[in-house]
Amino acid sequence: PGLQATWVRSFCVTGLRVGLYPTVKALVGADSLGQKLAAGAATGALSSALANPIDMVRTRLHAQVGLPTRYASTAAAALSIVRGEGGVGSLWRGLGATAAR
Repeated sequence: PGLQATWVRSFCVTGLRVGLYPTVKALVGADSLGQKLAAGAATGALSSALANPIDMVRTRLHAQVGLPTRYASTAAAALSIVRGEGGVGSLWRGLGATAAR
């Protein structure tokens, strides 16, 4: 379970990280190593923040392995979280830890 969410997360995060880096690097004026590190950290944190809902769903799907199935699909897990845990904003719970990693 959760293979679709894992693929979507991987493609989104990697695509965002790689795609945003040149733009952020140009904005920061990444001439020094510190500026390049800052640009890389910013793109990593931003891509993680944008992909946090997918991470939330993926984690929930993976956590049910070996237990009675709570979510029938990736979409069912996302809808269940949104409806039962406080709306769309609940998909960004744990954002600080996700962005820091």
